[in-house]
Amino acid sequence: MRLTEKCAKYCNAELKINRVAGAGDKEVTNPYLLIPLYDRGTDQPLDSLHLSEKHSDFTIKCRNSVYPVHKAIICPRSPYFEAAVRSMKVRLSGNPLKMILIKRQEAEEGAIDLKDVEPELVKLIVQYFYELDYTIAGESEQPPTSVRYLPKTAKGITDVEWRRAFAELLARLNRESMDEAVKVYKEHCSNEPTKDQAYVIDFSVSTEDSILLKLLLITEKAGSSSGTPWKPATLQEAPVIHAKMYSIADMYDVQGLKELAVEKFMATTGDHFTNQSFYDAIEYVYQRTPDTDYGLRDVVAQRLRDQVEIFGMHPKMEQAMKDNEDLALHVSKMHFGAKRCGPDGRA
Repeated sequence: MRLTEKCAKYCNAELKINRVAGAGDKEVTNPYLLIPLYDRGTDQPLDSLHLSEKHSDFTIKCRNSVYPVHKAIICPRSPYFEAAVRSMKVRLSGNPLKMILIKRQEAEEGAIDLKDVEPELVKLIVQYFYELDYTIAGESEQPPTSVRYLPKTAKGITDVEWRRAFAELLARLNRESMDEAVKVYKEHCSNEPTKDQAYVIDFSVSTEDSILLKLLLITEKAGSSSGTPWKPATLQEAPVIHAKMYSIADMYDVQGLKELAVEKFMATTGDHFTNQSFYDAIEYVYQRTPDTDYGLRDVVAQRLRDQVEIFGMHPKMEQAMKDNEDLALHVSKMHFGAKRCGPDGRA
């Protein structure tokens, strides 16, 4: 077994052998592809090199920010940045028709300037290169516990309107009132919270009437919705940031980052009906990604399709669909199903 193969096996990394033009039958290993998550020699995670100039051999710039990076780390993550390093033409897998040609000057200078991208997004994409994750302000903390009203079905327009109002009243509670609501829930139910620490009222519990009455009294208390919101502003805005990260990952062909952004978007939009940031994110999902890319579009359409079943066609959803014809068509096809709209509900 050759040394490079032993190294790849030891590092638990995938070994890919490239044939080089003009090299005959000689097989050479692309060194950028032998990237373990840990430096086995020092037993240190690669994030120890994040923002470190140690062994840095390339630079990513964005307006006033400068990030020293390492070719061996960024190139396997993104064909775009590999092109910047090697000054070559590449075909982006996220958009087969789009070709890019990085200026040779950038490769020679060892730097690339992403001046047209929001600085905060560049900061997060660099973090992803080293940690295979990114964190926005407040996201690393334990999510605050809450009570969410998300019934399984709706019966009649009057019932729908009441459900909309009650769900929004709960969502507007301040921190103190929400803590009181959580206490009420725990007194009546033993259900575990969701991943985003929400205790969901879905009408499946036997004591629903007692719970709803007590929660309604909490929402009607004077000052229950004033003061510090139960959900920090940074977490309220998270869906938009994750949608932007998906868009930027598509632009620079960072497939792993796209998948991560979808996971984070889903995790922060469990309260999609009452979360304004979910509706704000639709613009980035449907207007800043290729119309053939369903990664986030499917998530948004499914969320809205579920809302129709539970809360009917409410004003915010109606406005979103008026503003974006692709969204309206997608939700409609998903709602009516494959038999009427094609194999996957998209065509």
